[in-house]
Amino acid sequence: MPSVLNVDTIADKAGTGPVALTKQEAAKIWLLYNSSGAIADSFNISTVTDHQTGDFTENYSNNMSTVNYTKIGSSGQADGGGTPLRVIGQNEDNEVKTTNTMRLYNLTSNAGGAADNPRISTTTHGDLA
Repeated sequence: MPSVLNVDTIADKAGTGPVALTKQEAAKIWLLYNSSGAIADSFNISTVTDHQTGDFTENYSNNMSTVNYTKIGSSGQADGGGTPLRVIGQNEDNEVKTTNTMRLYNLTSNAGGAADNPRISTTTHGDLA
């Protein structure tokens, strides 16, 4: 017979705080937001900075241990119109990636120009500091 574990809170060994999420194979940061920086839902994100069209920075609540973490992302149109396939990635000429932020660019798939988009999501894997 399978066991069921129902809990309201998981605390650290001392019982005084949350369990630290380090050295585990789980997403350390995830984010769903629109291109104006309005966060729909997130984990380990403090704010999003909107620099200009298609250019934004994620600001982390808890630092990554090094800059050697991975980021994946996607974006699309809310109504299916326009050019829904976008590329989100670092700008190799002006790479801005630290342990507590990452600057990203949302580009149109056909012309490579910067674009704002109503649905942008990213996930980060690596170790927290």
